[in-house]
Amino acid sequence: MDEATTLTPSDLAPRTSSTRSIAEALSHHSTDTLKHYYDHWARHYDADVEAEAYCGPTMIVDLLDAVAQRTGVRHDSHIFDACCGTGLVGRTLHARGYRLISGCDLSEIMIDKAGASQVYKRLYPNTDLTQPLPDDLPRNFDAVVCCGAFIPTHLPATALRNLIAMTRPGGVVVVSIREAYYTTDGFEALLQTLVHEQGLSVLQTKLSASYLQNARAHYLALQVA
Repeated sequence: MDEATTLTPSDLAPRTSSTRSIAEALSHHSTDTLKHYYDHWARHYDADVEAEAYCGPTMIVDLLDAVAQRTGVRHDSHIFDACCGTGLVGRTLHARGYRLISGCDLSEIMIDKAGASQVYKRLYPNTDLTQPLPDDLPRNFDAVVCCGAFIPTHLPATALRNLIAMTRPGGVVVVSIREAYYTTDGFEALLQTLVHEQGLSVLQTKLSASYLQNARAHYLALQVA
């Protein structure tokens, strides 16, 4: 699954090339090419990840639910779905009773798919979380979730700082990180720095847990000071 394969868009047929589609997503090394790929992939993204037994959205919302009571997160709390894609996490949040959901994504076409679900209060297209945040995002949310974006060639570990910056004091950040990427991109060292510099707390984790049928992930729930 982590092997990069070079394909053209015509090679990507819905439901018959899901493994290749996911591998191709890991082969893009610039923001522009990654955005272009997801603009194309949006048409059959949901079918492809379903074929690969993608359970990240359920795992993320399970972890949010597990820490909700001790962090004051309720169904009427403001939740931000970072890198929301077609809205798989938003739909899972909505099904669990959360109603004030906003989100962002790099791909405007993925955002259009998410908007069609009608579960989001507001969506921010063309948002690169490695860059400074829009003015209305910092310290604005009770919980920020990010699923499926901390993977090779996508979000670097340093993007955690922006997720934390969006979150109100006492709020929670819940993320998935591909298991191998956690080590290679320096997440552990960054978390230690954030604990010492910003008082970040690690509330609960699910390590080496289910993610895709051929890949596992670490899931972290972090409380912002």
